Amino acid sequence: MRLNLAYEHIFGDFFGINGSGVQFAQPFALNQSTAALGFADSDSYSIGLEYTDNPDFKASARFERRSSSSGNNTVISAGATGKISSSLTALARYQQAGSSNQTLQALGDTASLRVGLAYRNPKNDKFNALLRYEYRKNPSTIPESLLFGSGSGAEDHTFAIETIYAPNWQWEFYGKYALRNSTTYLANDFSSSNSTNLGQLRATYRLGYSWDLVGEARVINQSDYTETGFVIEAGYYLTPNLRVAGGYAFGDIDDRDFDGSRSASGPYLGVTMKLNQLFSGFGLQKRIPRKKIEARQNLLNKIKQETRNEEQVKTAPQLLQGNSEILTPLSDAKKNPLETLAEKINAANKAKKVKKTLLQRLMTEQGR
Repeated sequence: MRLNLAYEHIFGDFFGINGSGVQFAQPFALNQSTAALGFADSDSYSIGLEYTDNPDFKASARFERRSSSSGNNTVISAGATGKISSSLTALARYQQAGSSNQTLQALGDTASLRVGLAYRNPKNDKFNALLRYEYRKNPSTIPESLLFGSGSGAEDHTFAIETIYAPNWQWEFYGKYALRNSTTYLANDFSSSNSTNLGQLRATYRLGYSWDLVGEARVINQSDYTETGFVIEAGYYLTPNLRVAGGYAFGDIDDRDFDGSRSASGPYLGVTMKLNQLFSGFGLQKRIPRKKIEARQNLLNKIKQETRNEEQVKTAPQLLQGNSEILTPLSDAKKNPLETLAEKINAANKAKKVKKTLLQRLMTEQGR
């Protein structure tokens, strides 16, 4: 468990003349005019909690608050990820932000909630699936005032399922279906709701280790309106993690709940890169629980103290007994370095044969 606390106070205000001109209060600044954006004195503080000790469950939460003479701002975020079984993983994330910029007030909060369930069999990677629900609350576009009464806003509820099926190394099929219900509010006496269906199907055929062909179809339906789009694409892998592609899109179906962007019809070029294995071992590291690291370090310190005195070397094997959990290999290595050290102490029973260089190596070894 980790706790993070922070506090910040700004003395005075930053409204004056600088090298680019006069700073003044404004709701937002465009292009190069950000140098003219001033801000007033304020207090901000935050508190965060993080739990990462269990490799099968991780959670974090953070609360931030800023108050000043020009308005208040609050940001809340929380997330959790946990393994239900070796094949099922559940995840959830919530974010909320409220803003009150200079000269612009009474905007609604922005909030989003995502809950998902992922399936992947570690022994058979042919079929993968993701089931998710997402709630989105957008901020008001018209501030509350005496003239308008109240602002406008929107809420979305989205249910989606994604699947990937790869029967062999050449074929891969990807499918996605989403149902989104949207409600729009205007003032206090008008609201409008609609439902949207989105479907996507993509097939990939690999001609070899370098070339592949891709075909994709999309459909979007709302009430009595339906639109379809198709894509054909050819790709070449410059490296196993770098792919360049070119294709042609028939139709310009684009939506934030689709995978990939097709905002215009016609020919296109694309580059795709995987960050996994970009460097040696990058993205493949296995995290060692903190408790095991601390226990292993304490045991090494005890052995080091015992080996400094020849008369106390015989007690080192006794220290190793009763610590089977600590001596359990931290990776897939066949033998732990500590077990090798114990065998040498039992066979020689002399401290001279346990060199300092071996201990230093054990101190930095990661259980390989």
